[in-house]
Amino acid sequence: MPGAGHAYAGRSGRALAWFGIVSVLTFVGWALTGPLFLSQHRLELPLAGKLALPTAIPEVANLIETMVAQAWLRVVEPDSAPSETAPLGAVLTASAAILNVVAMSEAHWLCRGGAFGGGARSPAIAAMLAWLVPGAGHWWLGRRGKGAIAGAALVLTFVLGVVLAEGTVVQRPRDQYFWSGEILLGLPAIVASLADAGRRVQHEMPLAELGLLCATVAGLMNVLLMLDAYATAERDLAPRPTTSPAREREATARAA
Repeated sequence: MPGAGHAYAGRSGRALAWFGIVSVLTFVGWALTGPLFLSQHRLELPLAGKLALPTAIPEVANLIETMVAQAWLRVVEPDSAPSETAPLGAVLTASAAILNVVAMSEAHWLCRGGAFGGGARSPAIAAMLAWLVPGAGHWWLGRRGKGAIAGAALVLTFVLGVVLAEGTVVQRPRDQYFWSGEILLGLPAIVASLADAGRRVQHEMPLAELGLLCATVAGLMNVLLMLDAYATAERDLAPRPTTSPAREREATARAA
C-alpha cells in the first residue's frame, strides 16, 4: 500500500503525501483507461475472485490499488473500441507504479536510519528525477557532467528508435511488453506515447523492430541511471570510511 512503509518508519506526513500522489494517479489513470485494457491483459487469481492482475509490469509495483481498481472496472469484450483517453490513462497508472517504487526506496532508507535536513538530498528523489528526465538525478546531486553525458546518450538512443520505427514506439495496445521497458525512460517516452497515440501502421517498415529495440534498451538502461543516482545520494549522506574497520583497529592497537 503506498505510504505504508513511511507510516511504519514513523513519518506520517510523508506517508499521507505518497499515498495521495500514487492513489490519485492510479485511480484517475484507470478511469481514463477504461475496462478494455483489463480485458486484453487479464490474469485471474484463484483466491481473489474477480480481482485480476495485468500480465506485465509496471502496475504490479502497486499491487493492492491496482487490484482494487481492476475489480471496480467491469469486463468488456476484447473487440470493443478503446477509449480515446486510454493512452493518457495508461501513462498515469504506470507512472503511479513507478513512483510507488520510489516511495518504497525512501521508506527503506528511513528504516535504515536515514534522515534529511541540513542540505541533504533524498536518494529516492534523486532516483525519481533520474526517471523523469534521464540524467536529471545526477545533475540535481551536482554530478552535472555525468548526468548530461549519460542522459544525452539514452535520449539519443531513444530518438534513434523513434526514427527507425517512424514514430510508432511506446504504444501499449500494440507492443505491450516493449512498452513496459520504454516507459522507464520517463518524460521522453511519455511525450512519444501521447504524441503518437492510436497511429496505425499503413506501410512496411523494415527497421521497425530495431527501432523498438533501441527505444526499449534506452528505457531499461535508464534504470541503471536511477540506481546510480540513488547510490550517489546515499554516499553523500553517509560517506564511507577511508580505511577499513580492520585497519582502524590495527592503528588503534599500535597507538595504545
